[in-house]
Amino acid sequence: MGENIILDFIIGIFGNYPVLITFLAGIFGGELTLISLGFISETGLISYWNIIIFTTMGLIISDIVLFLIGRTNYVSNIKQLERFSPHFKKVDLFIIKWSRNNLLLVLFYAKFIYGVSIPTLVYLGMKKTSVIKFVSYISIVNLFFLAGFMLIGILWAKGFFFIIDYFRNIQLAISLLVFVIIFLFILKKWINGKLMRKKL
Repeated sequence: MGENIILDFIIGIFGNYPVLITFLAGIFGGELTLISLGFISETGLISYWNIIIFTTMGLIISDIVLFLIGRTNYVSNIKQLERFSPHFKKVDLFIIKWSRNNLLLVLFYAKFIYGVSIPTLVYLGMKKTSVIKFVSYISIVNLFFLAGFMLIGILWAKGFFFIIDYFRNIQLAISLLVFVIIFLFILKKWINGKLMRKKL
């Protein structure tokens, strides 16, 4: 009884407010949120195109806000403080070593390396990067970013439902979900650590 109420509530939220949910997921969600959207899309509660259009819009707006924050005088004043100077130098070194000042590569690498995205976006704003060029490139990067994690979610869902249909075992299916989450977390930490040690 209780489980049915919860399930109906979840279905009601995604069924009645798909645009709002996917848009907010883009603004506030992380990688796991995007993977979850891919999983949910496979159930039919939200369409693929709904996620691609509105989640991408949310991702772009979120990044533009951080970029514009970097263009404010407040951030420029922070940079002058001695305690913050090493952080900005680290971002500058990251940009030079990873991309050789190619903005598209800067955004691509920053998006996929944990802990680099926010300071890089703020830093690019502070450096007065062209707004038009930034918006164009960040839109392309976010489409790849979303598509990659959505694909993981879709494959995750296919494995989940295959286990339920073939083995008729909900516990095994849930174990798969937990295993995938742990595996992705460990893989991401390992890749980030390796890349950052190599380049910074």
